Amino acid sequence: MIKEHSQGIYEIENFLTEDELCALLLSASPDGFIESHSGNVVKDLIPESLACVPNISDRLLSYFENHQSHTQITNIRRLQDNQGMSAHTDGGYPNSKQKIIFGIAIYLNDDFLGGEISYPDLGLSIKPQTCSMVIHNAQLLHEVLPVTFGTRYSLTAFVFGDESTKVRI
Repeated sequence: MIKEHSQGIYEIENFLTEDELCALLLSASPDGFIESHSGNVVKDLIPESLACVPNISDRLLSYFENHQSHTQITNIRRLQDNQGMSAHTDGGYPNSKQKIIFGIAIYLNDDFLGGEISYPDLGLSIKPQTCSMVIHNAQLLHEVLPVTFGTRYSLTAFVFGDESTKVRI
């Protein structure tokens, strides 16, 4: 079931199965994470985790009408120790002919404090439960508030399309 938090922001609870969650969390061992740019600490998924990605991708795309494609899920993101992500929009890839229409975050845990996804222009913050997926319009300004206790693990993806690309409600 899709919960609409605000225009252009949706949450699907229990998006991941328990088996998928367990496979993905195998990639959460502490070693191997790198900061690719400020606030973006990532690690490539290990083969055992990657094995469940095709099913997740198929299910993810089933929530959209008229999409062109999506970015592949290849890494896990980690935030801890007052790490967050500054406010931004999901503008896209400058050399791509495709346009990002929706940003997606899939949550692998919820046993941390802080780390909410916040939409400052809307005065809205969301802390999804484990296995949930949040979809937002790529043009919405959003940030991840600092994690004040524990570690936050998530996956991200982007859906490409045009003005006809919609979330199936």
